[in-house]
Amino acid sequence: MSSHQDVIWISLESVGAKHTSLHGDLQTTPRLEQLAEEHDGVVFERCFSASMWTPPSTASILTGTRMSTHNIGLNGHGNRSVPSTLATVPELLQQEGYRTMCTSPNPYISSATGLDRGFDDFYQFSKSKLWKTVHPIDLFGYLRRLHSIGPGLNLDYRKHNLSWFLVNRLRRWLNETDGPRFVYSHVGNPHHPYCPPLAFREQFADEVATTVSEAIDDSFSVFGEASRIKKAIATGDFDAATLQNLEAMYHGEIYYADYLVGKLLEEVLEELSDTIVVVTADHGDCFGEQGVLGHNLVLDDALTHVPAVVFGLDSIKDSSKTTSHIDLMRTVLNEIGVNHEQFEGTDLRFGTPEFAVSQRGRAHFEGYLEHNAEFETSKYHKSPLTAVRTSEYKLLYSDERVELFELPDERSDVSASQGEKTKSLKQIAREFHFEDDADESVKFRFDNDLTQQLEDLGYI
Repeated sequence: MSSHQDVIWISLESVGAKHTSLHGDLQTTPRLEQLAEEHDGVVFERCFSASMWTPPSTASILTGTRMSTHNIGLNGHGNRSVPSTLATVPELLQQEGYRTMCTSPNPYISSATGLDRGFDDFYQFSKSKLWKTVHPIDLFGYLRRLHSIGPGLNLDYRKHNLSWFLVNRLRRWLNETDGPRFVYSHVGNPHHPYCPPLAFREQFADEVATTVSEAIDDSFSVFGEASRIKKAIATGDFDAATLQNLEAMYHGEIYYADYLVGKLLEEVLEELSDTIVVVTADHGDCFGEQGVLGHNLVLDDALTHVPAVVFGLDSIKDSSKTTSHIDLMRTVLNEIGVNHEQFEGTDLRFGTPEFAVSQRGRAHFEGYLEHNAEFETSKYHKSPLTAVRTSEYKLLYSDERVELFELPDERSDVSASQGEKTKSLKQIAREFHFEDDADESVKFRFDNDLTQQLEDLGYI
């Protein structure tokens, strides 16, 4: 190996780039922005996730492959595990003498999906069984701070937040172990329903259309169950005030994640100077873009354009170009001397890709049509979808049709007037699109606890 640097990869849940301080005027991630300035962090202007929801996006990060290679989420569900033919990043690093660790509050990143493979220490957090999954010291500390980092005295466990415990578990593990180490930490903020802790609700109170309390009620009313989300999308039953309330609480949750991760990174960057740190998001969320709420149906930039900051790696050629998670992972691993033939990204130390590929599996419209038989499904692709994103264009390719959009407009198809551009991007899309005979045999069922967690997150 050329280096034995520690690597810490932090994925924030559901954070779209345009909702951060790194990509606009919103003061949602001031700590991350400041740390990037103080510690020469490389901020990527156009980083894109492999998909629009957690299972395929995370599988791509942890295998260095596109969704059409690992096929998780191809059937439109998250009930597939990582194929045995693919190595995971922690497995590869174990072979190089790394100690590996993962923290996850999301059932889609668990032993059920195989995304625990290769982690020496894997910590799964559950709100419904908090006392079984967190350190007693952290539980006591949280109870003392219920009126700041919690929702106050509230017996509804869905309104409590796991990120405090997760970050403290990571901090303790770093203090207890020696390098070289690899960490993948999935921070659960700000997955819907949005309910920021008490001390972080007022930061964006001026964005709320009604009251903060009513904004939180709106969040649980819309996002409390999968059927409610689909009903809102199918009927268009969300007005400007509701969207305003949802976004304000979303921003409060991002601000809280920035606070927790920022405090951790201050320590890491000061005490572990020879460490590569990546902070990004698995995907974003929609707030009415293309008629969608949450992360459903589309490959809009609202879902696939994510923040990305890298510390400790100053050899990257150009952070202004279009790039993706698999490029970042390959670059980090190549920097520490680890390579593998399955990696599909570009090493950003030596060049930059001209495009990013994001993909989505089959769409299931039944859950929408049962709320509105006239729901206009034709504007969405039903079959597996591949998006090729350049700095100026986005092409959508499926078995049904091909569409080309001149960005930032993602509604007006210009494929008829841009024939040459459509042809060239279509060729790329076909190269990376899903194979018709893709194996879907590696399926599983979540246990009762993980199923409850999925219900709490609005997945089922």
